[in-house]
Amino acid sequence: MYIRLGFAELFTGVSLLAVAGLVALGLTTDWTIALVPGLTYALAITAAYAGYRRYMREKSVPKLLDLPARFRVVDSRGVCPFGYRKGDFVTVTRGRLVVPQLCPPAEAVLRLAADAGEEAKVQEWCCPVYEHLLVFRRELQAA
Repeated sequence: MYIRLGFAELFTGVSLLAVAGLVALGLTTDWTIALVPGLTYALAITAAYAGYRRYMREKSVPKLLDLPARFRVVDSRGVCPFGYRKGDFVTVTRGRLVVPQLCPPAEAVLRLAADAGEEAKVQEWCCPVYEHLLVFRRELQAA
């Protein structure tokens, strides 16, 4: 079992202990109205901590769009000015950087293809410049 003790856990624990102490003090002095703000604050602190933990859990899980997308050149028409041929690979990284470099229209198409994900209906994307058209197919990646 993994127990995490960071600033958020320390703050939540100290806050709940302080509220419990103040509510106990209020109840021993027959000041029962102290129960309402004490329980409200305890509920708010607990909800805030639960929201924080959920945010951190979702933030730590890598998204499919965060993974680099890899494309293979499966067909071509004419000669690409950057020298790409059938069988070459191109990768769109996390920062939407296309490696190695392509012409701007082809890079724009590959960025759109990377955003579409592996579940897209379209399986092949083409460079829009007809004179040196390249056809790209996304490579499946292991999860």
